[in-house]
Amino acid sequence: YFSYASEKVNPDGTTNPGTAANTAVNLDTKYTYITIGAKYEMGDWFAALDNSTFSASKVNLAASTPGDSVQNSLVLNAGYTMDKMTYKLMYDTSTFTSTPDGSTATKLAYVGTSLAAEYRPTTDKNFRYHLAYTTLSEKADTAGAAAKVENHLIAGVRLNADFLK
Repeated sequence: YFSYASEKVNPDGTTNPGTAANTAVNLDTKYTYITIGAKYEMGDWFAALDNSTFSASKVNLAASTPGDSVQNSLVLNAGYTMDKMTYKLMYDTSTFTSTPDGSTATKLAYVGTSLAAEYRPTTDKNFRYHLAYTTLSEKADTAGAAAKVENHLIAGVRLNADFLK
């Protein structure tokens, strides 16, 4: 990580290129996954920004028909911790483009927002209660397509422990 004036900026990144062959359907797939991001922490505040790209190219070896898909995502997370409570906000915007036959592109756009509160009754970071509200909209890039919207209210408990010891 980089340190500047007693504050922390933690960069992170990964790449994963590869090839997968499926001889049962005569497909050869080349894929690439790249992500880069950074997290900034200042006292009880934090913010993180991540950018991810996943691309895949499929070639039907028998018919030489290409098909490509690309997904790009940008995610912003921010939060504040106060005593036993942590409040979080997440904003996510993604685009997905697919050309299964090599010519006609299908484009989808996603926008998501989440608001969450976490309560830790003890100092143990492996146990907490949480309540979150999430919304996600999907919009197709076709004439007359209506946006699909999902809303969720989630309540739960996190217990992280090694139960096999």
